[in-house]
Amino acid sequence: RKPRDIDYIKERYGKDVSADENVGFAAAFDVTPQNGFNSTSKKRPNMAMVDEMWVKPCGKHPNGLKVTIAGGQLLDMDEHAGDIPFFLFGDIPIPGSVKGEAFIKDMLPIQREINIMRSMFATHARKMGNSMWLVPMGSAVDEDEITNEEGGILHYTPIEGARPERVGAPDIPSFYDRILNNHDGDIDDLSGAREISQGRLPAGLDTYSGLSLMVEQENEKLAVSSQNYEHGMKRLLQRVLLLMKKHYTEERMARILGPDNDIELVSFRGSDLSGGEDINIVQGSSLPEMKSAQQDRIMTLWDKGAIVKKDGSPDPQALLKLMGMGDSNELFEMQQLDENKAKMENKQFEQ
Repeated sequence: RKPRDIDYIKERYGKDVSADENVGFAAAFDVTPQNGFNSTSKKRPNMAMVDEMWVKPCGKHPNGLKVTIAGGQLLDMDEHAGDIPFFLFGDIPIPGSVKGEAFIKDMLPIQREINIMRSMFATHARKMGNSMWLVPMGSAVDEDEITNEEGGILHYTPIEGARPERVGAPDIPSFYDRILNNHDGDIDDLSGAREISQGRLPAGLDTYSGLSLMVEQENEKLAVSSQNYEHGMKRLLQRVLLLMKKHYTEERMARILGPDNDIELVSFRGSDLSGGEDINIVQGSSLPEMKSAQQDRIMTLWDKGAIVKKDGSPDPQALLKLMGMGDSNELFEMQQLDENKAKMENKQFEQ
């Protein structure tokens, strides 16, 4: 559902639709609360709300269905609309609902408590810096001289040693700190963000297996979100391939990244695609991974003799590439150029 200009509707669908005066919008940069008292939504003149209904291919509609209406009028009915072009990247599924729910929702009540506690700290600090005054009767104090200015002078008449002074503010209860620490711990438990995610190495943990275990435990909270994201990207890219097959009628150039990051240019048309191509997304590839744990794993493979050349000898160049050492490019740059040149010559001989 989206607002459209009535002139656009006339040009696109050939139907006259009356403008809807209730169509409004709020600026994307407006963050004021929309509570009915401070609403900043504005009216959009000459606009009408266009509604679209999509039906996936089924027995009744084998080619899909798309129905478009506006202002109570049927604008278009497409019985060859194909599959639904919208992809929902959900989080935690909710039975009976299309929308998912994020685990961050469970942290909102705790965060509100933290905000209340910190607001109390700020209020207490203000009161400590501007507390009430105790002025003895008969001390002849000019109240206009009682200010918060630094180095101010206050004239008074001492009465039995008494003098004007501020009322001491009570100390903040010590259990407030413990409550905040408990809330912070609850937030970490619910979010799965622990020492590693916060850039701190747990004490006594310096092995690859230990780091991998900690990263795996922290990623448990993101497992469902990661799987839904990967499945959504797979459906999206499959749709892209179908659109390429349908609309790439002229020859186009594409770049293919092969082994050793070799870039190869190929020409193709949409008709070259069979329609049965599949998208393969490595499960868990969207989850974050610590670079230190990754490098430790690579060094373990190197120590075990798993990083070798075709002849079985150790391959230090492959090790440097896997380690992502950008300043080591000069160590294998010339050999890589020779290899690429040899590959190009072999391709020329094949032609």
